[in-house]
Parts: sequence; structure tokens; C-alpha cells
Amino acid sequence: MKQPSEIFFADEKTAKRFHQLKEGTHEEKFLYNLISKKIDELSQDAIAGKQIKKACIPKHYRLFDNLWKIDLNDRWRLIYAILTDDQGRISLIIDWLDHKEYEKLLNYHVK
Repeated sequence: MKQPSEIFFADEKTAKRFHQLKEGTHEEKFLYNLISKKIDELSQDAIAGKQIKKACIPKHYRLFDNLWKIDLNDRWRLIYAILTDDQGRISLIIDWLDHKEYEKLLNYHVK
């Protein structure tokens, strides 16, 4: 069952970083479009991604105990949290990173 959500950025810095991609290099514009498509997808279904195991959540993300990731493509990952309030679900966009950064951040062993 789909779980619609409102989309917000974790903070102003993250929102600004996202919007700057639109005016950046060709690769940054491409990344902006990937993120935009996933934001649309998350607005329709907050649980479209995969939940990150609590034991794998890095220290600087521990403010969020309900952390999720969704693949933007085979190279990029979007990190978000799912929150709820009186109005319903909220998908909070926290970060995006390339696959290698993502694996390093979550202490996955890359060979």
C-alpha cells in the first residue's frame, strides 16, 4: 500500500545545495533531475526506498532513527527520513551521495 508524504529538506543548507545543482555543470543538472524524480516518487510513496538498519546509521545522522535510502541510479543514493505529524507523513531529504561515499559512510565493506 502506497504511503503518500509531503517533502521537506532537512535544513536550508540542503535545500540550497539541491537548487544550486539546477544551475551547475551538466553532471550537476543531471543529478538535480534524478533527485527531482525521486522526490516526486517519494511524495507518492514514502516507503519507496529501503530502510537503513539502525546499527548502520552513522553518528552524524543519529538524530534520525528512521533513516531510509533510495537509489537515484546505479551511482547515486538519496538519504531521507520518514517522520509523521498530525497531518500525515513527511519525507525529509537529508543528503545525496555517490555509491562509494554511501558505502563508506555506512561502513559497508567494498571490495
